[in-house]
Formats: sequence, C-alpha cells, structure tokens
Amino acid sequence: MENTRGSSKDTVWASLSNNFLSSISDLLKHCTFQVTAGEVPLSEISLKTMESRLVPNLFFAGEVLDVDGVT
Repeated sequence: MENTRGSSKDTVWASLSNNFLSSISDLLKHCTFQVTAGEVPLSEISLKTMESRLVPNLFFAGEVLDVDGVT
C-alpha cells in the first residue's frame, strides 16, 4: 500500500529520488523528539543480576536505568 508521497514499506532507500530524500530530511529537521534517560544509577544495581544493591529482591531493566546510548 502506497502513501501520498508514492513510497511503500518495501521501498529501497537507494531507489528514492534526491527530491524525495530532501523532503524527508526537511520533515525530520522540523520534528521535535524527546530523549529520556532513566533515573536508577548503574552503581546501585548488580550488573550480573540486575538486582538493586539497596533493596533486596528489587530488579531493574530497560528504560528505568541511567544508561544513554544508541538504542
């Protein structure tokens, strides 16, 4: 199924015109993105078990951890 710009989910990036790629670039440059980081410092958990060093039997994973990087 094609969208209003003439691309589909199966479109290969290399097949898109420079004008189309420029339009996508302009759109992304004007979007607002929110970036968040968790609040639980890695120093407060056991990295082997992901258990809190402060509260026994409390485990953490994912976005609650204070880790930044490419995801």
